[in-house]
Amino acid sequence: MLKVKPLLERVDWIVVLPAILLNIIGLVIFLFLAQAKGTFEYMTQVPVKHLIVMLLGLIIFVFILFIPYEILFGEKTIVLTNIAIITLLIIAFLLPPYANTHRWINLGFFLIQPSELYKIGTLTATAYAFFTRKYRFLWFPLISLAFILFSPDLGMFLLHLIVILGVTVFHLTIRNSTIEEALKIISTTVFITVVSMLVHYALLGLIAVYITYLLFKKQTKPLLVALGFFIGLFILFEGFLYLYKGPLLKPYQKERLRPFIEQIQTNGIKGLFNLKIENFHTRQALIAIGSGGIKGKGPGQTTQSRLRFLPEAETDFMYATLSEMFGLLGALVVLLLYTIMVSRITYLLLKIPKPDFSAYILAGILTLIIIEITIGIGINLALLPTKGQPLPFLSYGGTSLITHYILLGFVSKVYYNYRKLV
Repeated sequence: MLKVKPLLERVDWIVVLPAILLNIIGLVIFLFLAQAKGTFEYMTQVPVKHLIVMLLGLIIFVFILFIPYEILFGEKTIVLTNIAIITLLIIAFLLPPYANTHRWINLGFFLIQPSELYKIGTLTATAYAFFTRKYRFLWFPLISLAFILFSPDLGMFLLHLIVILGVTVFHLTIRNSTIEEALKIISTTVFITVVSMLVHYALLGLIAVYITYLLFKKQTKPLLVALGFFIGLFILFEGFLYLYKGPLLKPYQKERLRPFIEQIQTNGIKGLFNLKIENFHTRQALIAIGSGGIKGKGPGQTTQSRLRFLPEAETDFMYATLSEMFGLLGALVVLLLYTIMVSRITYLLLKIPKPDFSAYILAGILTLIIIEITIGIGINLALLPTKGQPLPFLSYGGTSLITHYILLGFVSKVYYNYRKLV
């Protein structure tokens, strides 16, 4: 039986407590919505499941705290974790589609989203590749990104890519890398993207893989590295235009991007501040946020979220639901909790010795959480194109919540390992 004192000492409460409070705020909102709706089905589907997943996430979090540091972040563990989650990605891809996509594995009582879980794989494999300079570990994200993109889930694909870029920038910052090495790493990241986006074009895919191999030969000509980098950027830019104009993006995805692209083409970057809101989801979110005012409408008095005018009120548009119910004050409380969490991870990152594998892990987690918060709130405020992005710990989402508690376990593990320094 676990003793309470050793357990409490292993937890970084400055990070964990805000996460638990965000979970509780989300649960309270779901309970109020359930009371207003008055349906047993909603009660069992959202608040009860949210509570169960929260408790399961906390159990996994505690379990991680007692895994030895060398085992948790060891090479064998990283390899097995990546293989296991990639296997789930393959299974989801081979199974019959759920909701017209291959993003989920339907267990009947629970939906598993492997691409959400693979945030752990992307983080650990990329961090280990750069820390040890065993760049072959980047093949794990490469394989997973291809399956995620063609599941299809472009938003999740870009989120994973941003985590890779975040760890890459951190590596270049602390290693005092030469220009040649920096170009090698950035080129590889670009080509991983190109391979994933163009994997259905066998020839281009093979060319990208071959150039990636050339970049990491012991004696690489700087000119080849620079050439590969600029070719990669060009292909990436062309690939974006192909995504927007070609058949890979669905019509609804193009419609989400259209107002932003048209405004930029017409008025440049300043056009983003004068968008004509045509998307129904975004319009309802803005109505919900605006009608909440300073103090909010209060539980049971909301209209957009309670009467289902606001789609995905418990997940993608949770910030709008929160603002309508508890107003600007409630939104500021949530932002304060996120600020405390992000500030603490940043503090730990600055304090621990570098280069160290723990630093790479924290850099990846910090990048992921900041981007998720930015996108989650940005789509609610019509600052970003609409995509499925729940807010960490606040929104309803089983796999997402478990994944983030695992990441919190990593943070607390690093904290306990370097507790004398922080």
